[in-house]
Amino acid sequence: MPGMSVPVPAAPPPAERSPSPQAARSPPPEPAVCVLCKYAGSQENPVVASVMAFISESAGKVSVGEISRQACIALNEELGAELTDGDVENHILTHSLDQRVVLSSILRDLVDIAQTVKHSSVVQDADTGAAAVDTKALLAYLKIVNEIQNIYKMESMKNLSK
Repeated sequence: MPGMSVPVPAAPPPAERSPSPQAARSPPPEPAVCVLCKYAGSQENPVVASVMAFISESAGKVSVGEISRQACIALNEELGAELTDGDVENHILTHSLDQRVVLSSILRDLVDIAQTVKHSSVVQDADTGAAAVDTKALLAYLKIVNEIQNIYKMESMKNLSK
């Protein structure tokens, strides 16, 4: 209607206002430093360098848990640190970009997935009780097996089992 005014909401009290642009630009808190990342690629400490080499060389031969356990013992003795097996395992699985380590982790994942898909590809017919093959699951299984074979064919993986 003409002549009517629309009410304008009042500004929020100071405590409810957005942070100032200066406050919004404050850096986030500094993350904890991964001890293994700190030494990655460094030859500064020969013992740590040999532990890092052990991790890379053992990636396709030994479980990540066992690698972590052994590396943790050596690192704690050498550095006087209080690392846990979980700290080392976290570095191996989420921080390490060493091709052998990453491919070994992917390979383990694919083998687990392949087993699950393989088991789910055989289904029991509800009417007859006869076993039947789910062709979609079977095709997915065969694709996973092909990817596993491709990883084994990679140059960096060829010497892993020696």
